Amino acid sequence: MREYPRREGLSDGCFIAGCANWLAELEEEGLSDAEEYVPYDLAATLVAQKWDVLKRTADLAAVMRDRNSPDKAMLRFETTIRW
Repeated sequence: MREYPRREGLSDGCFIAGCANWLAELEEEGLSDAEEYVPYDLAATLVAQKWDVLKRTADLAAVMRDRNSPDKAMLRFETTIRW
């Protein structure tokens, strides 16, 4: 998406690529070498987005279950991406 950035309405390919990369990094942090994929119940979910179109930044928030105790409360992560 970064090689061929497109913008259609509010959808921006570079923004979507930034979100996907950040979520993938969150999910892959706890993976061992033996695991090939992130289990569905441990996938990160994007729950909030706040854009600044002029600065081309977005504040993101995601939730993800704890790998060691999936029945416990959700973990919350926040970051700012630029595109």
